[in-house]
Amino acid sequence: MEARYFAALVPFFNCLRLIIYGLQLVKDEGLVKSVSREGNPRELLRGPLYYVLILILCSILFWRESPVGMISLAMMCGGDGFADIMGRRFGSIKIPYNQQKSLVGSLSMFLFGVLISIG
Repeated sequence: MEARYFAALVPFFNCLRLIIYGLQLVKDEGLVKSVSREGNPRELLRGPLYYVLILILCSILFWRESPVGMISLAMMCGGDGFADIMGRRFGSIKIPYNQQKSLVGSLSMFLFGVLISIG
């Protein structure tokens, strides 16, 4: 039972870090540039913060008892990581309704998320 809370510690500390740097209580341009799209520290309080909050929630609520929870974690952790890598490297074709995201990145999210979920 405690494993779920232990697993949620890493995203929790990441959540605190995003809040501290997003509110500019401490400055770290390297972190802001690596996590945000436009280099604005306030961006850390949107998508990246929601991401780690969902990871915390999935870890605590679903941990290893729910296939839905395990698939959600796999899709977020594996799929999102590969989407970023592939999208930045090969993402010249953008999605029409969101020019900040690429077709290659979105397809990579799905493909690698499914493969990691199966694993």
